[in-house]
Amino acid sequence: MLETVDYDRARLEGFLPFLLGSISPTIFVDEYWGSKPLLVKGHEGKFAKLFSRSSLDDLQHANSGNSLLAKGEPAIHGCTILRIDPGGKIAELDPRHFDSAGSYGATFQIKNFHRVDRTASELCASLKSELTFAGSVTCEVLLAIPGSLIPNHVDNESVFSIQVEGTRRWRISSRPVIQWPHRTLEMGDDGDVRAGDGEPWEYDVDRLKSDEFADFTLEPGDMLFHPSGAWHKLISVTPGTSGQSISLSMVFRNTMISKLFDELIRSRFASNGAWRNFPVALRSEMPDTIPPRLSEFFSARCHELRMLANSLDPNGLEVQRQWKRLVADYDSKIPDAKQGAHATDVVLPSEQLVLSAGQPLGFVTATDPDGHELAYIYYGSTEVCIDDAQLIPFARTLMRTQAFLAGAATEWTRPGLSWDRTKNLLEELLVLGILQRGNR
Repeated sequence: MLETVDYDRARLEGFLPFLLGSISPTIFVDEYWGSKPLLVKGHEGKFAKLFSRSSLDDLQHANSGNSLLAKGEPAIHGCTILRIDPGGKIAELDPRHFDSAGSYGATFQIKNFHRVDRTASELCASLKSELTFAGSVTCEVLLAIPGSLIPNHVDNESVFSIQVEGTRRWRISSRPVIQWPHRTLEMGDDGDVRAGDGEPWEYDVDRLKSDEFADFTLEPGDMLFHPSGAWHKLISVTPGTSGQSISLSMVFRNTMISKLFDELIRSRFASNGAWRNFPVALRSEMPDTIPPRLSEFFSARCHELRMLANSLDPNGLEVQRQWKRLVADYDSKIPDAKQGAHATDVVLPSEQLVLSAGQPLGFVTATDPDGHELAYIYYGSTEVCIDDAQLIPFARTLMRTQAFLAGAATEWTRPGLSWDRTKNLLEELLVLGILQRGNR
């Protein structure tokens, strides 16, 4: 029997192994992420439970049952839809006018699909969590017609793309030509590299020989990963039975590391009034220099920044907390499938509980400056601080267990917790959405 994605299992254990096939996640991170493309061959229908044309049809005809939308709006309204005509003209389309069944005359790119489709949202959240990726992760759908071409370019993002219907043929460089670019790059007819908006590009880009490119043909059930910084172009498309080539992509956008330090600065200095606003000075005072009081102000802030940098421990609680907080941060407007369902019911020892899959999870333990061990659980924007030494091993086991019988959690600490205390903890985590009931 041909393997298909066991969706329930993947929600518990993670989607990355299902995308990578025989390639282990460890080998992928060590050898492919940021380094070279990877094609994983599959078979038609392998990813049917993740996405199909019917996923679009369902969203297109969904109505006021979704409380996030105005009455009468299709659920796909939360996406950005670009129409790409055969001549290359690109226009944004009002989602209310999108008809996937009648869209064969152009190629359509549907961005932010994770905002409207639960499965796509959980897929992105899982991959973000599994790879502990601290930047943004989004989902896109490409409905491509024969004749569709995407010119040679370099993305500021790493992409996992699964082929659903039809085929696509890509030419991709065997390695990145620039490390983690912060903008899309294109190559002009003169061979010069420029930014996607036409502006000159200011950083060096490696020149490659013709034998440093490879062709990849994606058929239904295949997965292609291409790293950020690699040249790639869509050469040709063969339609499926629907008249289009259909693919689903998970996009990991490059994010400056300064975002982490911005969070560290914010948390350290938010209580200091001097950091909460910029000073002002009359331009007429010193038209061509910085007034002395502003110079003194910025000197004091620079001194405080140097003190902060010298105090930071990369293995310490402050850095680890902010990193895991960014890992858990996720732009999804879809509530968890069972969010609120039976969340306030009394937990029974025989019940199966599972970690929620709707948001990325982050967990960190470290010692604070006073020598006390602390643990933090992050689930999307939810933060739970655990300062009870007996509960830290409970939380650590919880993050590694995925699915369990409630009664078994009493044995996660030494000495074990009473059932009453365990029950109260589990019920609190259910209300927060970090846990869900698995057998209802």
